[in-house]
Amino acid sequence: SVNGALTVTQGTLALSTFSHIAGAVTLTSGNITGATGTLTGSSYNVQSGTVSAILGGAGVALTKTTTATVTLFGANTYTGVTTVSAGVLLVNGSLAAGAGAITVADGATLGGTGTVRDISVASNGTISPGDPNVSGGVGTLTATSADFSVGGTLLLQVNSLVSFDRLVVTGALTLDGGSVLKLASVPTVSGSATSVIPFGNLQPTTSAKFAFVDNPSII
Repeated sequence: SVNGALTVTQGTLALSTFSHIAGAVTLTSGNITGATGTLTGSSYNVQSGTVSAILGGAGVALTKTTTATVTLFGANTYTGVTTVSAGVLLVNGSLAAGAGAITVADGATLGGTGTVRDISVASNGTISPGDPNVSGGVGTLTATSADFSVGGTLLLQVNSLVSFDRLVVTGALTLDGGSVLKLASVPTVSGSATSVIPFGNLQPTTSAKFAFVDNPSII
């Protein structure tokens, strides 16, 4: 049977190894924890907090709202789209192999050290691998593809020649002349952009490039 809507505010919902089926799931603040158990909702609205439980559901979508940060740690199996409407969504776990695309809206940021599917970035959206909330919080985010065709920003923190953010794109990297690569906390380093953005193939638009801006403020 399917239970009603589920809202987590401030406290912790601990699933451990148990699985639970719910209606609409809202994480206002707090934590949803779990080991092998799966939480299956009809939709996910995450606003602030952390989720280490597995989020499941065929065709179920996840939306990140509010200006706060949500971190996903689990090997999630929901297959709907993921929309970062506001704030920061950190994916430190993974999204399902058959999951829908991730859309990063204007003013929103996608980060983390996990594995995601296809990413589409709005003109004022940002991808920032690792933890953009922490100075020096570098990490590698892996995506099937990344589409900056309408602009967007890739914010990379660089601590040293061996410690820096990386966006690994296993498929197509699509750029536009309005795309901006910002390097934060940059010491004196040199090298090619492909060392921090390895990709399968480049899909250029009319003037495909990144405009480089050194040492922006961390968001």
